[in-house]
Order: sequence, then C-alpha cells, then structure tokens
Amino acid sequence: GVQDVCSSDLTAPYQLNVVPAYFDKSITFLRFIIQDSGTLAGCTTWPVVSLYDRTTSTPIYSMTLTNATGWDSGDISAATTAGHVIGVYLTTTPVGCTSGTTTFLGYAATYKMTGAN
Repeated sequence: GVQDVCSSDLTAPYQLNVVPAYFDKSITFLRFIIQDSGTLAGCTTWPVVSLYDRTTSTPIYSMTLTNATGWDSGDISAATTAGHVIGVYLTTTPVGCTSGTTTFLGYAATYKMTGAN
C-alpha cells in the first residue's frame, strides 16, 4: 500500500508499509532505493527514511527525501548483526513544508549475507 509520510499523525520512528525481515545471518546492505510520489516544497526539515534495525532501535542507513520522486543510495556498505529484525522506517518527520505531500510507494534493497552456505 501507499502511505503519506507527511501525515501529521506520524511520529518518528514510524514503520512504513513494509514487512520487516528477520535475518539469521549477518548481512551488509549494498544499495537502498526509495520510490515515492511527492511534491514537497520548502521544508525546514525534510523527511528521512531509513533501513532500521528494530532489535536495537537504530537506523542502519538513511536517506533524506527532498524535491524528487526517487532516491538511490549508490554503493553503500551498511552492516547488520545476525538475528536482528530489519524494517523500513520514517526516522525524521518533515517540518515546515510550505506545500505538498510525499507518498511512500516502495523500496528495493540489495544486500549480501555473510556466513551463508
């Protein structure tokens, strides 16, 4: 489903409409891509969406959603710990936007697993 990440009833960190994943092995994220349908303008604080470690309640990798409809991290190396639950979260709520909304449409994440047979 889609979700307006600018809704005033969202408080960061807020899990977006993505099913969290449990990894029994350590993984390293190599790329993170976010797609939205947005028209935000003039924000004093832009929304931030993160690959988020629910086990430790900390972002693994974050991207700021500014005036665009898609973001690509490029090459990254963001490691996680085996046995942790990973989700996609709004970790900073936008503030002071002069107009528009941003609707989260989805994401893609590329990763490698270590210790796999």
